[in-house]
Amino acid sequence: MYYGLKSRNKLKNKGVIKNIMQSQKVLTRMKKLEKEIRELRIGIHSQTGISMVKPGKEMHKAALDFLKLKEIPDKIEISSVELVRKERKHARGY
Repeated sequence: MYYGLKSRNKLKNKGVIKNIMQSQKVLTRMKKLEKEIRELRIGIHSQTGISMVKPGKEMHKAALDFLKLKEIPDKIEISSVELVRKERKHARGY
């Protein structure tokens, strides 16, 4: 009976490790997307003269257009990026 419990715990630990690995992959993907959005913002600011302090709807729209141009297949990623942007926007106070 001890061996059955031990092997069950090993399987449980493998599942936990798998979930951690998947979470790390998602975080890596999100960091890459955030970096691409930052690069896009810098390019737009230099070309259009939109204020860096309060980008507003123009920047939000440009970021979404950028994600669509990159053909991101999963809409969950787009909505995740939108959620991150909204949270940061509220944290900054505008």
